[in-house]
Amino acid sequence: MASSESAKARAPRGAKAVVTAFMSALDDIPDARRAEVAKAAQSAIRDEVKLLAIKVKEAARKSTGRKPIVHKAAAPKKVGRKAAPAAAKKSVAQASVARRIKRPATPAIAA
Repeated sequence: MASSESAKARAPRGAKAVVTAFMSALDDIPDARRAEVAKAAQSAIRDEVKLLAIKVKEAARKSTGRKPIVHKAAAPKKVGRKAAPAAAKKSVAQASVARRIKRPATPAIAA
């Protein structure tokens, strides 16, 4: 019990009134659905608090004249084979030219 008492002592001002209102509203819900309703209500409250925090940050940014932060979408991954090295490209080009003019390809000189 000591840990729950210390948690209540550290709760910010106004938390007790919110908890009391929440629990009294939850008393009107039938026992069979009370857990589901409580979970959904907590989730909705959490989402509303997050949206409110975002709105406050945006208002602060607008008042200071800074541009809002825009999250860019991740660049799509390139799928496929990697490009061949320059020496391999050169030898392929030489072989195709040699086939067209009917002469043997010159070997690529390794540097």
